[in-house]
Amino acid sequence: MFGHSDAGEIMKVAKVIGGGCLGLIVLFGLIMGVVFYATSGITDTADDFFAAVRDGDYEAAQGYTTQRLQEQTSTDDLREFVEDKGLTNVVDTSWSNRSIKNNTGELTGTAETGSGGTIPMTILFVSEGDEWRIDGFDVQSSGLSVGPSRRPDTVQPGK
Repeated sequence: MFGHSDAGEIMKVAKVIGGGCLGLIVLFGLIMGVVFYATSGITDTADDFFAAVRDGDYEAAQGYTTQRLQEQTSTDDLREFVEDKGLTNVVDTSWSNRSIKNNTGELTGTAETGSGGTIPMTILFVSEGDEWRIDGFDVQSSGLSVGPSRRPDTVQPGK
C-alpha cells in the first residue's frame, strides 16, 4: 500500500506533469497566434480581393494583384478567369496552410461559395512596397484533384 508520503510524492509529480502540459499548450497557442498574425496581411488581401469580386468591382479586385499580373491581365481577362473558376460569389475562405518566406507568401485551402460549394485553391503573393499583392492562382477543379503546383505562373488570369 501507499503511505501518506508516497501519495504526496505522486501528487507533486502529477502537478509537475500537469504544469508542463499546460505550458506546452500555452506555447503552442502563442506560436499559432504569431503565425496567424504574421500571415494576416495575405489573408486580408485575399479577403479584400474576393469582396471586390463579389461586388462586381473588377478594377478594385485587379488592384489587389501584383504590377506584373496587372500588366499581363486586363480587367476583362480577370473577370473571365474568376467567372470561369466559379469565384464570383465567395462568401468564406478556410486556409489550411499559410506561409511567408522573404517577400513571397502562399495560402492553400478552400473558398466557399454562396451556393455552398467549396473550391480548393492556392493563392500566391508577392510583397510590393508594404502591401501584399496576389501574383497567381492555382484553382483546383471539383472532384479528384492533384496537389497544387508551386509555380506562380501555373494558372493566372489572362493565361
